[in-house]
Amino acid sequence: MTLTCASKHISYQFKTSQEKKNAKSPPVRNDKPLISFLQSQNSHEISLHDCAICLRSDKKSLINFIVNRDIVAMSDVMKIRDYLTTQVIELETLQAVYPDELVISDHGALADINEFISGGHNDNPGRLAYSIKITVPEGCVDLHITLPLEYPGVSPDVYARGSALDRTQQTKLNDALIGFAKTQDPDEPCIYAIVSWMQDHLDGYLKHSKKNNEKDNRKNKKKNRKPSVFGRYWIYSHHIYSNIKRKDMADEAKECQLSGFCLAGKPGIICVEGSLEDCEYWWQKIKVMNWHKILLKLVEEENLDGRDVNTMRKFVEFQEISFPTTDKHNDMGQLLKYLTEHQSQHVFKDFFGVEGKITSSN
Repeated sequence: MTLTCASKHISYQFKTSQEKKNAKSPPVRNDKPLISFLQSQNSHEISLHDCAICLRSDKKSLINFIVNRDIVAMSDVMKIRDYLTTQVIELETLQAVYPDELVISDHGALADINEFISGGHNDNPGRLAYSIKITVPEGCVDLHITLPLEYPGVSPDVYARGSALDRTQQTKLNDALIGFAKTQDPDEPCIYAIVSWMQDHLDGYLKHSKKNNEKDNRKNKKKNRKPSVFGRYWIYSHHIYSNIKRKDMADEAKECQLSGFCLAGKPGIICVEGSLEDCEYWWQKIKVMNWHKILLKLVEEENLDGRDVNTMRKFVEFQEISFPTTDKHNDMGQLLKYLTEHQSQHVFKDFFGVEGKITSSN
């Protein structure tokens, strides 16, 4: 007799009464509970005679174990479908309200989400991401939104940026924005509320930015100050997948005249170098984004003593790199090789706690 689980496409084989009469029964050992025995098995083919070492001919327990396990897995899939359905409905509502201001970052990801919702597959799709241009009398900014699969069960990843905001006010705005997002009721869509909050508060940040820019312009006319300290920041992240984060990191690095690299994937490694002041400003803007885990592992500093900052760089520009493997993790051997090529192999131990060694296979 065969029990087939449709959700897993796995067949579990049971011996019928006649088959058991014709077969020689193995000795019985009552040394493990049935479920514990089943959980230790790697094979999907389980016979009742094998299970008799636990509880003789306990078909009901075996069937319940198999069915309950598949019910739990299917329950997780259905929960994600419910979350994603809510996300798509909210997106469609926002598109109706902001038809010209809303831009979807990746239409392919949206198509995968819709296919997942319709039951086309059970593999988790990528995250839904889009931006909304917020316009107020003092100017405009772009609100970037990336939704975790569990949203609205968890807070969305939101970040505002725009040329009308100076560095200080953009950092303050995003701190307040993230704080507001975290105060929203769980399991309730909140993007419209976040947009409304932005519309109510953005003017103040833009006004302060204008005042700060005027002060900065006066200072620049008085003195064209050169950087006195060179800095290099080494940063570790649990993973870097978000297209929005990766683009923002690159854009901010270019704006701050920083060079370095971003290793996308899992784990994520980032390096930025240039003026120490600019490195610190860049880090303050990036760390407030919604990260699973991000750490500043190492800061290298050196007085310039009149030297040009460009003579200290180990990287020509800021670029994104990737060394993927078949198990969706970055190849650490290739990372070590890349670091060695840029005279930076010493940081490998700071990141991973071991000395890196390049082998011929790398």
